Amino acid sequence: STMRDLRVDCFKSLLQRPMAYFDRANTSAAASSVLLAQQPPIAIAIVHNAMSYIIENVFSASILAVGTFVVCVPNGIVGLVYIVIFFTSFLLVEHYSNKAYNEVVEIDKSGELAMEIFDNVATIQQLAVESHFQHRFDEIQMRRRTPLAKKIRCFSLVHAISSSERMFLDFMAMSVGVYFVYTGFIDVKQLYATQDIIQASSAAR
Repeated sequence: STMRDLRVDCFKSLLQRPMAYFDRANTSAAASSVLLAQQPPIAIAIVHNAMSYIIENVFSASILAVGTFVVCVPNGIVGLVYIVIFFTSFLLVEHYSNKAYNEVVEIDKSGELAMEIFDNVATIQQLAVESHFQHRFDEIQMRRRTPLAKKIRCFSLVHAISSSERMFLDFMAMSVGVYFVYTGFIDVKQLYATQDIIQASSAAR
């Protein structure tokens, strides 16, 4: 809702600009249309970071699961089951996220409408029909709310999966560490020091 209001207000502001404003390259009709149609850069950055975090740790999680299976069969079974659930959840989230994105692209014609309007902004201002085009732009924003909300929920699930993966890695590392303490390979202080390093690395990410 907030993003919709921002888009509508931005469109309203651009609609009141003189034609000379759109003669510059960085504020041309095409550039302004793309600005109105694209997703917020911060949202894109958050999702890309979460996705990359998940992908780069899948390999290490698989190795830990196999290693723990060799050391302790029950924990290894839990780890392997988690890996299966993790991949299944990730694939489902990716599927619905892509589906929602395609729906947004299909519905959201705000960029095309803005391009048409900004190319003829002088005529629109002379005829004083700005409110008509503002209403059309607002209607498009309302129709895109449902698929966009679905995509945002998928983004939230990506973050949840990312956090779950970090907790899983900590658990698996601790399980192996406890076994090493039990066998005398390391002592308790070394175990806690290793855990602190893992947690600090996770926090840094």
